[in-house]
Amino acid sequence: ADLIGVARRPVLGPAPKETQASPIDRMDLRALDIATLNLAGGVAGPAQSYALSGRVSTERLTGALGLDLRPTAVFGDKARIDLEWGEQTPLQGQASISGAPAGLIATLLGLPSGQAFSASLAANGSPANWDVQVNASADSASILSLNASRADGAFRGEGRIDLASFGRLQMLRDRIGDDVEFRGELDAARRAVGRLVSANGLIGCDGRALEAG
Repeated sequence: ADLIGVARRPVLGPAPKETQASPIDRMDLRALDIATLNLAGGVAGPAQSYALSGRVSTERLTGALGLDLRPTAVFGDKARIDLEWGEQTPLQGQASISGAPAGLIATLLGLPSGQAFSASLAANGSPANWDVQVNASADSASILSLNASRADGAFRGEGRIDLASFGRLQMLRDRIGDDVEFRGELDAARRAVGRLVSANGLIGCDGRALEAG
């Protein structure tokens, strides 16, 4: 498409009480190309204009996503995503995002006014051995870090999230506090060890075996 304009923020109705599984089990969009995507002021921050290209393909538990978002003016966000998942690649690829203060991404996340946003994701490996690293920052201060891996039959993960920086997560912040750190491991015998520390206390798991199923 040469031009798509969004004049106002979509208004979503209440979710139906009973939902059915999506009838779409396969999607193949080989060439997405929008020369100009105009967002009017108030849709997601001030007026913005982007060019968007990419590809999306999914079939059951496998898929691939490639997106390139770039501003057509001085102000705006940038995003480049190249990911695949399923079969021999649980998650493979990388992503990078750079959001302007009060831009599209900062507005969607509910970041404090005037803060820029940046994030990166890197994933590689095989079904038996893989690792994923995710990092995000607001005005160069870390607000999210995650390292997850599988090796020798064990799953490991650790990270931190500053919930005070994500306005859209206010409900979760009210429950567990502003800043949360977590670390855990599930070994080959399904014994779990870990801890989650927040301003509201400590949650721990001392190595008890988890039942299958």
